[in-house]
Parts: sequence; C-alpha cells; structure tokens
Amino acid sequence: MIAQVHAGMWRRNGYALLNQLYFYHNVKCRTEMLDRDVVMLQIGASLIESNEFIIHVLNKFNLLEWAAPDFEQQNVEYDTLRQTSSMVEEFLGLLITVVGSRYVPGVGEVSNEDRTKKEIIQMLCVKPMPHSELNR
Repeated sequence: MIAQVHAGMWRRNGYALLNQLYFYHNVKCRTEMLDRDVVMLQIGASLIESNEFIIHVLNKFNLLEWAAPDFEQQNVEYDTLRQTSSMVEEFLGLLITVVGSRYVPGVGEVSNEDRTKKEIIQMLCVKPMPHSELNR
C-alpha cells in the first residue's frame, strides 16, 4: 500500500492514509510496525525458494506484467507507466531492505550494540545533533 500511495494511486482518500504512513515510518513507532514487517518478510523469504518469493512479491506489487519479457513492446499510457515505474522503485527498495537489513538482534550475528550504532549513524545522517537530542 505504501508503494501505491507513493505512486499516486490513493489520491481520493484524503490525509487519513498519509497520516497512517507517517506513523508507520515514524522513528517512535517504527520498531513496532515497519521493522517487524521487515523481519517477517525476511523469515518468509528464508523459508521458501527465492524465485517463489520474488514471484509472490511481484504479484503483491502487481508487477507480473512488468516482469514479462515483452513488457517493453506493449503500448502503455503515460500515467500507467509512471505508476509502474514508481511501483518498481518501491519493489526494488523492499528487496534491498529485505536482503540488506540485518540489524535485529537474533537475526544473523547482530548485537544490541550494533543496532544502536546503526540507529545513531542514521540519525546523524539526517542532521547534526547534540548528545541530548540523540537521547530523546
């Protein structure tokens, strides 16, 4: 659904959905929502064959036509192509997250210290912060 919102496919629903997405990505709620979803996707990906996982995710993103070899030969409207491109970006971002996010203790060889270090680095990449602001 996040990908669909970013692709502009949920314009008529007002700000309610945008507010939900804000809190889903918000640092204070992230560990209870987004991070758990990523861990569940990683577990699911590890339990089934990799090609099957990719096909399931492509289907959820409604990108099976895009993955077909003859997609470039099809005549597609500009808006549809723009939405498809946005969905592909979100799909690839999700795959990178599922494969590359290994900062949950108990998944891989990650300690709580590694996780804290990653969170501090990410916060400092947004803007410089004093120690007191990092502790909030």
